[in-house]
Amino acid sequence: MEVGIKKFLAFCRKLIRGPHNTELSKARVKVVNEKSGEAELSGFNMKRIVISFFIIILLVLLGLYVKVKIDINKFENKMHDYLTISKGYKEEEILGIRSELSKLPKYPVYVTFKDEPNFTYTYVYLGSEKGWFQFPPPGNYNPRDFKHLQESEQY
Repeated sequence: MEVGIKKFLAFCRKLIRGPHNTELSKARVKVVNEKSGEAELSGFNMKRIVISFFIIILLVLLGLYVKVKIDINKFENKMHDYLTISKGYKEEEILGIRSELSKLPKYPVYVTFKDEPNFTYTYVYLGSEKGWFQFPPPGNYNPRDFKHLQESEQY
């Protein structure tokens, strides 16, 4: 058993040193428990490595959160411009515009108009060439019941 541990430690030292002289090559492998053959790298501050790892994970998550918030704001602004500039709605006619991250579509935009406060229209942006698509109301519906229903185009 002792010969196996020595071979393992020699292999680890060789692996750590490698062809280049780096900080990793200054590390030493030391046996923590000779009976079980456990080994650890000394010369590294494990606490610093763990803290650095968690900081990196935290920064990645924070970056993703900020990106989603920026995208949501972008789609809400695009919808506002679409309704006011392209469709000719006035600010007073729009009760609310909100967007969120979802599975499909990724960023749906929900619009509520003041004259229909109990119904929310759902839009999705299909790109600069196709523009906005308005989802039809769910179920069987009468188009005359909805004041802001747009004619859907086939994509």
